[in-house]
Amino acid sequence: MLFVLIGVLLAVCFHSYLSYSKSSSSNDNQEFLKPDIKTFLFYGFIRSFFLITVLLVAIHIALSLVMVYFETSMSGGTATGLSTKYLWSLLSLSALFLYISLVVKYKKEKYYFYDDKLIHKGGGLLSDFTIELNIKNITHVTMMLPFIEHNLFGAGFIKIESAGALKAEIYLRAIVNTEEIYENIIKTMQNNGFQLKREELVAKERPHPLAVFFEVFAGFFGSLAFMAYVLFPEKGESRASIWKFVSEHSFLFIGGLGLVLFGLLIFFFFRFLDLRKRIYALYEDTITYSEGFLNKNYSFIPIENLTDSTVMQSIPSRIFGLYDVKVSCQGSGQEILFKNMGNGEAFSKNVTDLMSKINPIIKAEVQEVQEVIPAVKDDVPEVKAAIRKVELDREYTDEFRMEALRTWMPALLSLPLLIVIIPLGILAIIRNIIIISCNVFRVKADTIEHTFKFLAKKTKEFSIDKVTGIIIKENFMDKWCKTCSILFWSIGAGENIAFSNIKKTEQLREKILAKKGIIEQNALHTINSAYSFGNMIKANIYLYVIYACLLSVAFILSTSIGLLSLAILVVCNIISFIYRVIYYKRSKIVFYENHVHFKRGLFFVEEYFVHYDDIKDILTIKYPLSTKGSVKFNVAGELAVKTQYGAHIVSNSFTIRFVDNIKALDELLDAIFYRGASEKIINRFKNNMEDTSSKPEYSTKQCLSNHLIFVLPIVILIDVVTIMFAQWLSYGAALQGILVVMFAFSAIVLGPVIIVIKAVSYNIQPYRIYKRSGVIFKKQMSITFNKVDFINFSQGPINKIFNNGNITINTTGSSKPELTIKNIKDFKKFYEIVKGRYK
Repeated sequence: MLFVLIGVLLAVCFHSYLSYSKSSSSNDNQEFLKPDIKTFLFYGFIRSFFLITVLLVAIHIALSLVMVYFETSMSGGTATGLSTKYLWSLLSLSALFLYISLVVKYKKEKYYFYDDKLIHKGGGLLSDFTIELNIKNITHVTMMLPFIEHNLFGAGFIKIESAGALKAEIYLRAIVNTEEIYENIIKTMQNNGFQLKREELVAKERPHPLAVFFEVFAGFFGSLAFMAYVLFPEKGESRASIWKFVSEHSFLFIGGLGLVLFGLLIFFFFRFLDLRKRIYALYEDTITYSEGFLNKNYSFIPIENLTDSTVMQSIPSRIFGLYDVKVSCQGSGQEILFKNMGNGEAFSKNVTDLMSKINPIIKAEVQEVQEVIPAVKDDVPEVKAAIRKVELDREYTDEFRMEALRTWMPALLSLPLLIVIIPLGILAIIRNIIIISCNVFRVKADTIEHTFKFLAKKTKEFSIDKVTGIIIKENFMDKWCKTCSILFWSIGAGENIAFSNIKKTEQLREKILAKKGIIEQNALHTINSAYSFGNMIKANIYLYVIYACLLSVAFILSTSIGLLSLAILVVCNIISFIYRVIYYKRSKIVFYENHVHFKRGLFFVEEYFVHYDDIKDILTIKYPLSTKGSVKFNVAGELAVKTQYGAHIVSNSFTIRFVDNIKALDELLDAIFYRGASEKIINRFKNNMEDTSSKPEYSTKQCLSNHLIFVLPIVILIDVVTIMFAQWLSYGAALQGILVVMFAFSAIVLGPVIIVIKAVSYNIQPYRIYKRSGVIFKKQMSITFNKVDFINFSQGPINKIFNNGNITINTTGSSKPELTIKNIKDFKKFYEIVKGRYK
């Protein structure tokens, strides 16, 4: 098998040479850029094959050691011989598959550069994708010059991140003249409104050497501790067995352990040198940083699309006077961390000051450009987006602390419990003392700031321009103490700023809202919740079906249990109904010229204030057998909710339930968000003069085949197994009945799948794209084109089989696609229509 591997490698080398010769002789005047074939294909194969070889050899050695350790009947030499035979086979197959994959990827990899867009086309053996990115949405660009690729082949990589994406959106791989292309990207961004002059240096920092030492070698000693834990277990028998094995194979053990330690030492040594080379530079319009000892990385972040900054100090960092500074771009997950800085507070302040002086590219375009949507059909009128200019209050400043009485109120109300459980009472006292004395909230000229300083220190700051929502909260305790809490959403942060339990003054609300340009205006339209008992049942139909099933079981078990359960259910529903009647009477949304105001709550009152330009999409749900439903407004920005399974990303949003005429409401709301709130537009929709919700300009549906290819084999398999089992049990006489049952089972399983998929449609109107779905609860999600950030389409293996594809629609302020259009036949046409609409 070794000769087979050698033959495969020789064939790979020969084909690589022919591909390189063909590529060198081809015409270089192409409209797109491709990776360097030597780096991408030849070196890429060598690097990947080397890693695979190391992995397989490591597995081979580990298996041999395991066989020897457990003293199998098969001798070590025989086992090694057999595993070596399989090793050559696996390496031969891996080399062949790896090279074919790289050849296909190279042929598909293309980069297109336009005045206002970048397009990346690529794919693999069974997939294709196209990513289109607007220049104005770029938030972070990194040029990587790996030591081997750059010095041997003159190639490098460029990673381009965008607003509305959790990961690098466009990745230029193995391109030559990397520095020249990097500078060309900067020039293109400058032509699209970014400054990026990098003329005036404001600050320059680098990580503290002591902090770098602790960071790197903490990882090294942690690795040693893990190895010691594995090699020296607590159980005596296991330890004795391991030491016996070590004594019998000391040379092999010491050699392997020495290699591992040497590899770890080399890795962490170079990691130390990489971090010591890191330099942060802050210019008047750009943040740049460079790092790397052998592999060089150069990055820049335009100030225009930064949203906020956070300064953090752990307890050890406070001892040594060090700071970590985190700046966020458009979209959650876009945080960039500058670690172990000596002047972190000054650096963060300079960043914040510069953000307030430079207009954001993304929101400026939304507010200042009057967009005209081209029509697909001649009889569809052109639609223009509203021009909205908002004046922010840059003068009002203030400082707040948590009111002591309001903060102590929960503890006072639960005082009997705290007296009984003394440790809990002591913890409550300590907690309240800390949070009252250590939290400071500030309203500055251009930012909102929250500082917490106890043992550690954290200062979080949002730019007023990037705040997307203000929520004012009051509960019954706030009423008693004359306090409130104010929550601020940001387009880029993964967490909010909350002014908790602050003193409420007469003009506090007006002053805070004016910071965001929300001032008193005439109400143009109001939507109220129309709650009733029948609508409550319709909105929770699944829950009441479960109730009915449980009641039936209770009555079957015992009449008295059934009557008791029914009585409890009736009483709970009466109480719930009375509470909800009062609650939903206070629930309403009011539309003003530039913003929307949503109020809800009875004992816990919340008021949401959001500009139209910050609402990225809406989701309506129609209740079954009703004209009423709910409307969810998704707002730019996200919240990272920490759970035991990790961080869960949740979009900022608010929802009003039980609103009337839900079918026509969706069209009205999108018209308000896109064209602007005016009495003329609202009255047209009220009078049903412009209801085009059922008349999409272009519509398409999902293909059933992509779903049935997974469901149908399972159903058939269950049917076949059941029939074979029936025959094996000699139930042949009842075979006809079994076939009927199997047919019914197939219909029960496949029927709902087909109905649900058929209910999904994707539609385009002159100013928006929307998805309709649902059988019992009718859902509609819509995005206006002026909220679209970037789009892409892709084809996976299943899509290739059935000749269909997927399209993803991304909006600013989201870390994941807002809308995924799945498995449609005409995906290329749909993509081109959407591509021509969004700006």
